[in-house]
Amino acid sequence: EYTAYTGSMGKTLCAMSWEGHQLYGRGAVCTSSQGHPPPKYIPLEQYVDQRGDAGDIIARIEAYDPEKEFVLVFEAAGVTGA
Repeated sequence: EYTAYTGSMGKTLCAMSWEGHQLYGRGAVCTSSQGHPPPKYIPLEQYVDQRGDAGDIIARIEAYDPEKEFVLVFEAAGVTGA
């Protein structure tokens, strides 16, 4: 599901991430295989508040290079990961 979704939505997700980073700083695009809720950019601070103990995901947000990468938090079949 992840590969199909990112293949069809990759450019949109990348643009959303870049715009979000420019406006809010570090963060991640969050979405699901169903597209519900629709993808949105969540700044790191909000992500920590909303997701609590998501240490691995937060570490990815803190480590990515926004000039070359973005973080996608993806939910499918009840499992969430980055």
